[in-house]
Amino acid sequence: MKIQSLGILAFCIPLAGVAWGDTLVLRNGAHMAGQFVSAQNGNIVFTIQGQRNRRFNVNEVARIEFNRAGETGDRFNSDSYGDDQHAQYDGYRNRPDYRDQPQASAIDSKYQDMSKAGLGMGQPIAAEQVSADGEGRYRVYQNSTLYWSPNSGAHEVHGGIREQYIRLGAENSRLGYPLSDEVPAQDGSGRTNRFEHGSIYWSPRTGARVDYTR
Repeated sequence: MKIQSLGILAFCIPLAGVAWGDTLVLRNGAHMAGQFVSAQNGNIVFTIQGQRNRRFNVNEVARIEFNRAGETGDRFNSDSYGDDQHAQYDGYRNRPDYRDQPQASAIDSKYQDMSKAGLGMGQPIAAEQVSADGEGRYRVYQNSTLYWSPNSGAHEVHGGIREQYIRLGAENSRLGYPLSDEVPAQDGSGRTNRFEHGSIYWSPRTGARVDYTR
């Protein structure tokens, strides 16, 4: 029970007090440097350098760049599977998403499939949970989280991408549910997950970046 409570808090408590140098990009082209604070109830709270917190409607926002480059040992700048598993993991990406399975078995089937492929999701650290929308489900593992909904199927999110997804509100955020597992980015150096309404890109150089679709 304590683990589940901590998981819920991770979606709600802003991580403040550190000047991380984030960038908020609005749809009108404006770029604002500062610090991401929270994302709740359709709004993004962002501290602009030298100013107080400002609240932006999520529909105004085109992208959030979480700039973590150069911070050694930073969990936001890490890939929990490691480079040595990327080739094995990337070969897995076309496996079934179990969209046609009942809620109670889809996540477990996905987990078993990934475990057989030798991917290091780790052991479950909480029971499978029903999402706030009452339709989707998710389960947290040591190194990854699996999400499922009738429209998106079952997909996993891990590493720095998972950390930013959680900070934004995970499946309850504007991004919605994941539509893919982590795959190589088109630039050949980064990693990415696609979601219902956008994507999160990660690389060792840039950290995580959120791009919303229109």
